[in-house]
Amino acid sequence: MITAKILLYISMAIWIVVAVRQYGSILFPYFFILAITDPINLLIGIIFRINPPQIFLASSILVFIFLNSQAGLKKNFITSVILLTIITPFTFFVKGDIIRFMMVVVQVMILYRLLKIFFMAMVDKREINLFYAGLILYTITIIIKFFIMILKIKTGILYFCFTSAFEIFIGVFYLFINENSERIKIRLRDDL
Repeated sequence: MITAKILLYISMAIWIVVAVRQYGSILFPYFFILAITDPINLLIGIIFRINPPQIFLASSILVFIFLNSQAGLKKNFITSVILLTIITPFTFFVKGDIIRFMMVVVQVMILYRLLKIFFMAMVDKREINLFYAGLILYTITIIIKFFIMILKIKTGILYFCFTSAFEIFIGVFYLFINENSERIKIRLRDDL
């Protein structure tokens, strides 16, 4: 349990610095939401002695809304804001695996959106952008964490520590690059 807490604090510090590093980039709000979610949840836990998963669900929905608004999906943006407004109060009455399942659903929607952005850039710009590949891997680790919680795997804390360490390495990756860094773009040949 101590290892998990240490990883949590390291992860929070890394993602806060990542958000600062990404300030001014097109995906800054995405990184900002990631950076503040754990500290807010920890603060609420310390003050009220509870661990509300609703914070994670609300932040996931905000990330999804942001990704849709970045794509110019105004209709989806309005729908997403309405959805957030309706779902968030409802989640305070939902407990356990149901809310975790809701988090998995939202994270899968985020994964779908990131995959779409990744493949659209690959087709339109004829390049593989490792920036988006990292976000996809990060989202997959979050989905795995929630599935582990839902399935109540006995070695869940081990998986939690492993995925948290992996997420920290992804965070370190984002300390040194941003979306427009040329060194993380792999150009595809035109004759394919």
